[in-house]
Amino acid sequence: MKKVDILIVVLAGNTKLSNKNLKAQKLTWMQNIEKDVKVLTLSGGDKFSYNGTHLTVVSSDDYSSISLKTLKCFEWISENIEFNYLFRTNTSSYVDIKNLKQYCRTNKNEYLYRGKKVSNYFDDTFISYVSGAEILISNNVFKLLIENKDDWDTNLMDDVSIGKILQNQKILIEESKSIIFDNSFFRLNSFRHEYHFRCRVDSPYYFPRFLDSSLLKYIHKELNKEHISFLKRLFYFLYFNICRIFAFQKHYDFLTYHFFRFAKKIFNR
Repeated sequence: MKKVDILIVVLAGNTKLSNKNLKAQKLTWMQNIEKDVKVLTLSGGDKFSYNGTHLTVVSSDDYSSISLKTLKCFEWISENIEFNYLFRTNTSSYVDIKNLKQYCRTNKNEYLYRGKKVSNYFDDTFISYVSGAEILISNNVFKLLIENKDDWDTNLMDDVSIGKILQNQKILIEESKSIIFDNSFFRLNSFRHEYHFRCRVDSPYYFPRFLDSSLLKYIHKELNKEHISFLKRLFYFLYFNICRIFAFQKHYDFLTYHFFRFAKKIFNR
């Protein structure tokens, strides 16, 4: 059984967008990974396969099957890889592995469940959970998930399913300090960051998703600079905002929502 300190699982569905982002990740933060860290990309398919870096589990690869894919991946990991920490992320994330290792080295919580906290009701059950962009758990917490896998609800998204089980096990959430892309991102003249950047640009900021990969590359180039030049930040700000014109799906959703909202008011008079 392979042993590593940190196992990073990247949810990577076989779509044009996900493949483009994964390519950018392989050119940036996935390069030059040390032996005590392993990156495992995950997708679903008709047949099981594992080539040392990518795992395909038997599952549909669509959005609604993410929870089942993650469960099957965790089951396989429990039998094949030993680790101290597992970090579950996706193809719209930038991970500073050096800082992630530093955080894990200093962690004292044996039952670590960490990330951006989200809370909501699901079928009248209030669940607090960690967003699927950055779920960091210790090995003890992973073992709890495997021991209670019969309670894993694949009808919920995987981050919610994980949160539900750990909430029932009285595991507390530790909030991270992830940098999340928003309209003010290019005002940052340096990155005083922890270990994770969320690079999904479309929600709720109406940028087209093809910019995810550009943001990944921008972060990688500027990550350790004490000062990011104003001209470079201005260039990316203008580039991203000009590209907003091409966020066609977002424009359609916006217009459709407000059209039906207006129509409802008119016909309900």
